[in-house]
Amino acid sequence: MKKGVQYMVVIFNTSLKGGVGKTTYNAVMATYLAEKGLKTLVIDLDPQANLTTMLGMKSSPKSYLNGINQRDLREVIQPIRENLDIIVGHESISELPNVLTLLKQQEKATYLDKFLEPIKADYDYILIDSVPSRSLLLVNVLAMTDYVYALFEASPFGVKSLEDLSNYISVTRNKYDLDVMFLGVIQYGYNKNSRNMNKIVESLEPAMREAMLENVIYKRERASVWANGITLDSYHDKNCYDMFKVTIDEQLDHINE
Repeated sequence: MKKGVQYMVVIFNTSLKGGVGKTTYNAVMATYLAEKGLKTLVIDLDPQANLTTMLGMKSSPKSYLNGINQRDLREVIQPIRENLDIIVGHESISELPNVLTLLKQQEKATYLDKFLEPIKADYDYILIDSVPSRSLLLVNVLAMTDYVYALFEASPFGVKSLEDLSNYISVTRNKYDLDVMFLGVIQYGYNKNSRNMNKIVESLEPAMREAMLENVIYKRERASVWANGITLDSYHDKNCYDMFKVTIDEQLDHINE
């Protein structure tokens, strides 16, 4: 674990390609971490607030931007259930890049982290969900993050997205002297019977293949119906949820190696 820190980790599960499943993965991971008794904060930095909705909350102006305006994020943290809190997404977040642009050069990259730092010790894990685009907001998310995991869809566009994300993190880390680490790749929407998918995975650079977790998230229709909240009412729901749990457990072990 980076710098020997064992009491709090900020994770950014992401992709530069939309529609891969990062929001679903973050929602399940947050739910599972809380179940395990780990104090977890979810930060929704997407104006569409899809993660907020998936976790059963409503979008409201009590977003990260509002917390900045109040100079204290604790003012906008809302409880979801035991061990799980959220800073909800809201359309006002679309103004964050404009706020960052007006700052002095040395503040532009780490401004959001300045407000996160005082509350980090309150949690075991912090998960960040953000829009899939290269921007000053993404630079700030990387500055807030300990470990990035890329959600990878085995398609030509998925390969390009993975390569672009890896390069962007490397360039941004060096440019702004950040501590963030690109730690792993999670296959999402995988079909083991697809020869094309297998060929695409085999075509990846060796470093990317080595970074892949052994467990994958298979394509499951049940996950697509969780848009308005994760349900565990049926066998299929529970089976799908258990699949996510296996991968998440591997991810946690990976982080703690």
